[in-house]
Amino acid sequence: MKMEMPPAFRGYGKKGNTIENPLSQKRQDEIDGIKKEKSDANRHELQDAIMPYELQSEYKKVNERIGYAQ
Repeated sequence: MKMEMPPAFRGYGKKGNTIENPLSQKRQDEIDGIKKEKSDANRHELQDAIMPYELQSEYKKVNERIGYAQ
């Protein structure tokens, strides 16, 4: 099973109680490589590269974010 995003501390409980998943570093390295390879991509292209879901086109439309330059 492949993780979508590496798990990390989310602010719940004590930070010292975090149990690292053994696959976290591998997935983080994959994500860092994708970001480096697609350094000129916008956030939508980057998200599609990191988590390539097979969605219908009507669900892959670009959403507007206030205060964020597309």
